[in-house]
Amino acid sequence: MHAFNVVIDKLNRMIILIVVPLFTIMSAVTLIQVLFRYVFKLPLSWTEELARFLFVWVVFLGSAVSVKELAHVGVEYFLDRLSFAKKKVITVIAYSACIFMALILAKVGWDVTRRTFAQLAPSMQIPMAYVYFAYPLGFLLSAVNFAYHLLCAINQKATN
Repeated sequence: MHAFNVVIDKLNRMIILIVVPLFTIMSAVTLIQVLFRYVFKLPLSWTEELARFLFVWVVFLGSAVSVKELAHVGVEYFLDRLSFAKKKVITVIAYSACIFMALILAKVGWDVTRRTFAQLAPSMQIPMAYVYFAYPLGFLLSAVNFAYHLLCAINQKATN
């Protein structure tokens, strides 16, 4: 379990090292768009599209990291009122369902990505598959992080 934890932590650090520059570039491109549109009265066609594409990548990759950090919204009110054994069973079922759904969404996202290689972005003229690939990758990484939490839940021992 310790080795898996180390691998997951390194994977999520790598994702963060990708997300932070993407977010920075997205912010800079948005600032450039605002300056050129409202100050110089010369709107750039590619900046809005690039910012939107970067936002997609930041959301899906950031969401996967949020799974590991347990940063997504959860309702724990009822779970906290259960015994350890019942809580463990429900947690295992919930993480299993999350893995299942994330893998289904990754598969669907991959199918969509494969079909969009010929479709070009209107302004930047890059294949839309480059943008859509964030969807299956983000859900696949989320499934890996859910698997980590599933293993932690299974190995969890009662504390008194």
